[in-house]
Amino acid sequence: MTQFHPGLLNRLYALVRGEVSADTLEGYRRAGQGAYELFSAVELERQTLAAKGSHPWAVDQASRVRFVCTWNAFALQVLGDRFLDADYKQVPLTAGFVPPVTARQVLGFYDQVANWLTRAERAGQDAAYRLDLSLPAELPEWVEVEPCPKAHLEGMLEAARSLREHAETALHVFEETASEQGGLDARQRAVVDKLRGLNAQANTELQYAERQWTPNVTEDLHESIESHLKSATGQYYGLGQALIAPELADQLEKPSQHNNTSGSSNLAILALPGQPGFDPWCLTDPNSRAKWKKDTKAQKAVNLLWQSDPNSKRTLEIQAEIDAALERQDIWLDENLGSYFCCPWSAIYRVKRGLTIGDTKLRALEQFTFDVSAEEMAEGGAFKREVMTGSFQPTNDVDYCDPTND
Repeated sequence: MTQFHPGLLNRLYALVRGEVSADTLEGYRRAGQGAYELFSAVELERQTLAAKGSHPWAVDQASRVRFVCTWNAFALQVLGDRFLDADYKQVPLTAGFVPPVTARQVLGFYDQVANWLTRAERAGQDAAYRLDLSLPAELPEWVEVEPCPKAHLEGMLEAARSLREHAETALHVFEETASEQGGLDARQRAVVDKLRGLNAQANTELQYAERQWTPNVTEDLHESIESHLKSATGQYYGLGQALIAPELADQLEKPSQHNNTSGSSNLAILALPGQPGFDPWCLTDPNSRAKWKKDTKAQKAVNLLWQSDPNSKRTLEIQAEIDAALERQDIWLDENLGSYFCCPWSAIYRVKRGLTIGDTKLRALEQFTFDVSAEEMAEGGAFKREVMTGSFQPTNDVDYCDPTND
């Protein structure tokens, strides 16, 4: 793995191009190398099982969980690594720096690797372990940008090719072991056919993008190539999971299942401002709430926030949805990150099972916070009430988001 130590010229050129340091991303890259080691060990184990005639339906539950989690960690690590490598290759003078859109996308991939690795290792040591995340997992959300940087596009292409190679190897082993088992029932044989079809579909998407791609591809083709690559990459990611756990095959062709908590009749009713029992700190991260309550500037900011909210009922409904999801254990507090840096200093959450909060669909392992702010109202803007997703990082920054600009 190449180590980059940018010099003065690199830094100046990156500044001119508006690129940002990749130091944090390189740290994630180094930390995630264990995904390759575990994937190699798991692939050897799967091949050994196949050589013994054990078809995928016969593999024990804990092993399947371990294999799926390992595949997911490996695929996400590959995506992050390929994006970085492509960017450094395209613009060698800014190696160690990347465009902001690439930084956000790569961080989205790397951010989930440790969570999958942790669960893979747990399943390897605990035969009774049951996965607490929903499957089949989706890729992290794609960061949208126009136009898509060429290096971003090339990284996506190389990542898709890598996933195709490994998915096709897994499919070959799957077909061999399945064909050797005369005892497969009709439904299992149908699954084998379906996985062949899904692989062919992903291959077609990737091949179309490959035919459009050239090193000097014009920007008018970027959107088409990007669309086909995103589709192929997502399909390979799901296919890799179903080749390990065939019971997931049927779900790959269905729209993602998200538990919609909006309007649920069993939500706790939070008191409105002015009503008995109203808690102005109900939006604030519970682990840091006591700290903010002692801060006089924070007290003022929170009170101004509620005074400015044109629809506090809706704000509290969304918070109630978050509280209910937390109680159901569909999400958890990501305590390593602390609170969001802006008033009202909401908690950072991570998703266990796909769900919808407010109007926002959330995927397994995605991070989100409830961003509520009146700050832009002073300049004629709207009140902000957003379930905001992203790859959040610890920070010492604090913003009181005072709508009066005092």
